[in-house]
Amino acid sequence: MHEIVKIALIGIAVICVGVFIAACRKGSSAEKLTSAGSVYFNIRQLSAVDSSEGQVVTWLGTHNKSGKEARFRIELTLKEPKQGNPFTFGVGAFFHEEPSDPAVLLEEITQALEAKQVRPGDSRTNKLSFTTAILGRNLSRGPGKDLLAGSFTSDPKGDWIAVKVFVADGEGEFFLNLNSRKGQGEFSIKDPEYGDVVVRELAKVL
Repeated sequence: MHEIVKIALIGIAVICVGVFIAACRKGSSAEKLTSAGSVYFNIRQLSAVDSSEGQVVTWLGTHNKSGKEARFRIELTLKEPKQGNPFTFGVGAFFHEEPSDPAVLLEEITQALEAKQVRPGDSRTNKLSFTTAILGRNLSRGPGKDLLAGSFTSDPKGDWIAVKVFVADGEGEFFLNLNSRKGQGEFSIKDPEYGDVVVRELAKVL
């Protein structure tokens, strides 16, 4: 009887080790599919309100590192795309939240967007408005039939929203990718030539 129990315990241990190794491999694979030139942060959806312009969705964004927590709100107006056209255009805004210490976040954004000669923002503001091109909704990260925002595809479907953000009257561009279900967001590089402008604008509100 003791031998049977011992064999059963060994079998359970082998299964657990196998599950652990598989999970590690899956996690490793997921890491390889993360966006290059990106800064990650956490999000929590606060509201979603229908309006004449579309659905206005608001998230709270937080970034914690080295004892510094940056807090900000993101507001996007999401329109339903027309048939045959996956893209829509809209507006959005970043809002400053207190208490917040954005020093580490801005440093990471500066590196990720390859900014080189960043001038201090002209002035601090509690709201930074921008325009958007919604590149896709219900996206997954990884290879597929198309490539959106550098890292996403519409097939297979997923939970990401990929947004191209235009700041400073279009002088600066970057990608803003959001996943409400996973509570994840990221600032991602569009082109290094926009880095200085984007960082300067974000520094006004973060």
